[in-house]
Amino acid sequence: MEHMKPMGRVAENWMKWRQRWNLYAKASGADEKDEEIQCAIFLHTIGEEALEIYDTFTFTETEQDKIEPLIQKFESYCTPRKNTTYERYILNTCVQNGRKLDAFILNLRNKAKTCESESLTDSLIKDRIVSGIDSNNIRERLLRDNDLTLEKAIIIVRAAETSKTQVQKLNNPSLEVESIHKNFE
Repeated sequence: MEHMKPMGRVAENWMKWRQRWNLYAKASGADEKDEEIQCAIFLHTIGEEALEIYDTFTFTETEQDKIEPLIQKFESYCTPRKNTTYERYILNTCVQNGRKLDAFILNLRNKAKTCESESLTDSLIKDRIVSGIDSNNIRERLLRDNDLTLEKAIIIVRAAETSKTQVQKLNNPSLEVESIHKNFE
């Protein structure tokens, strides 16, 4: 299991590492062991840099060798305060920048997680697709739909991406023929 990186984007690194820890604990059976053993496994897998952070924590007698207080201490350290306005700014400035639609949507979904707008997430992602895609023609097509949903936007943009690729292949059939020749050599 990869160690936690307590530098750089600490909150994001912690969230990813904690997800991996939960999967590891369940898969290995560590989550069914005595809490003292769980803490030892947790501290062993978290890595040297994070262990140095652990050494700065203080625990009450009731918290000692308990997994939840240990995780909560790291949670407090790694995500001390979130600037929701900044997180939303990051989401709202996201653009496609030549990426495939699925990569763009994955990036938007990950950024939306930190915006504390659970009830608006799909709507915000839809809006970012409309304003962040590379193609003005597709943007115009999306803006024509008064009842545009995230699902509809994805279907429209995905269809446009697919048709663009197909047109490129039609306009340059030698690429397709070359690919076929390579497969039969």
